[in-house]
Amino acid sequence: MVVLGALLFGAVAFALWPNGSSESIDEHTNRLAAQFRCVDCEGLSVAESSTASARAQRRDIETRIRDGQSDATIRRVFADRFGDSILLEPPAEGVGLLLWTLPVTVIIVGAGCLIFAVRRWRRADGVNDDVVDALDGFARDESANPSPARRIGVAVALVGFAIATGIALAIGTGVRAPGSNPTGRSAESAQVSDESRALMLEAAVDRAPGDALAHLALARFRLGRQDRAGALEAYRQAATLDPTDPEPFAYSGWVIRLGGFPDEGLELIDKAIAIDPLYPDARFFRGTILLRDRGDPASAIPEFQRYLVGDPGGPMANAVRGLLAEAVKASPTTLPKQASR
Repeated sequence: MVVLGALLFGAVAFALWPNGSSESIDEHTNRLAAQFRCVDCEGLSVAESSTASARAQRRDIETRIRDGQSDATIRRVFADRFGDSILLEPPAEGVGLLLWTLPVTVIIVGAGCLIFAVRRWRRADGVNDDVVDALDGFARDESANPSPARRIGVAVALVGFAIATGIALAIGTGVRAPGSNPTGRSAESAQVSDESRALMLEAAVDRAPGDALAHLALARFRLGRQDRAGALEAYRQAATLDPTDPEPFAYSGWVIRLGGFPDEGLELIDKAIAIDPLYPDARFFRGTILLRDRGDPASAIPEFQRYLVGDPGGPMANAVRGLLAEAVKASPTTLPKQASR
C-alpha cells in the first residue's frame, strides 16, 4: 500500500510539475495571465479576454516579468491589489493548500481503502493466489464466498475510486470538462455578478488608494457598464496618480465626448497623444471626433491609419477600418493631409 501510494503521488507530481523547457516572454506572460481572472468579464482568464482591463493586466504582467519578478511575486501583487478572488487557482497556503493537496489525498486514500477491502475479501474467501481468483465466486462453495452485498460493495468501491481519481486528476491538471468554459470551470460557477466585480474593484481601490492601476481597472469596469460619471471620476484619479499614462486622459476625453462635448474631450485626447503618440486608442478617438463631430474626414484618415499600424489586431480594428473607408469616401481629395499631431 505504501509503495502504491508513493507511485501514485509521484505520477501526479510529475504530471503537475512545470517542465524545465525555456519559454519566451510572450509564452511566460500568457501562461501567467491564464492564472488570473478577468475583472470585467465572466468566466474568462486574463489570457483569454480581449477587454481593455485584460490587455492592461497582460502588459503589467509582461513588464514585471521583464523586470525579473518571480511568478509568486506577481501573483502576490495581483492578489494584494484585487484580493485572492483574482486568482483562478487557489494559493498554496491556508485553505488553498488544502485544495492543492486534495487530489493526491483522494487518490491515496481511495487506493488504500480499495486495497483494504480486497484483502478482507481474499481472507474471507481463503484465497492467496490472485485477486482474479477472489472474484471468481462461481468456482467456490457458497459458504466460503463473500456475500453478494460484499461483492456489490467492492464493485461500488471500484467505481467510486475510478470516478474520484478522474475528478481529482481533472482538478489538479485543469482538464476542461464538457460544457465548461476555457478556464476549466462550468459557466455557472465561473460567472461573477456585476455587483461582485464592482465590490472587488472598489475594495482594491480602498486597499491601495495610491495605486493608479486599481483606479484604472475600476474605471474600465464602470465604463463597460455605462456608468460614465463613475468611470470619469476613476479615470481622473488614475490620471492624477500617474500623469505619464495616456489611457486615463484618452478615455476621459472620450467619455466627455460621449456626454456631448467633443471639443473639450479632444483636448484631453490630444494630451494623451502628447504623452504617447503611438497610443492607438487615442488615435481612434481623435479620428472619430474629427470625422463625426468636426466633419473633417481628410484629417481623420491619418488618425485611423495610425491606429491600424499600431494595433492592427486590436478590439477596435474592424470599427476603425469601417470608419477609415467612410472617411476616404467622404474626403474631397485622394491625398489626405496629415494630422497636426
